[in-house]
Amino acid sequence: MALVLGYVIGLRGRALFTSEWTRTLDVSYSELNQLVQSANRAGLLNYRQVGDVIELQFPTLIRPYEETLCHG
Repeated sequence: MALVLGYVIGLRGRALFTSEWTRTLDVSYSELNQLVQSANRAGLLNYRQVGDVIELQFPTLIRPYEETLCHG
């Protein structure tokens, strides 16, 4: 949920992993990355990473109409 909150306010990529909400989780970047990968395998979100580029989407939580609102 911490990642979703960051996403809704416009954060993307690595910034999602360092937002004020994810800092409250008190986990390291690598631990959070492992949790995100587990959530991806469970189908809770879509996660892709190539090098330093990270893409996260939340199709089960954010509808297409809501997605357009998140992008301004």
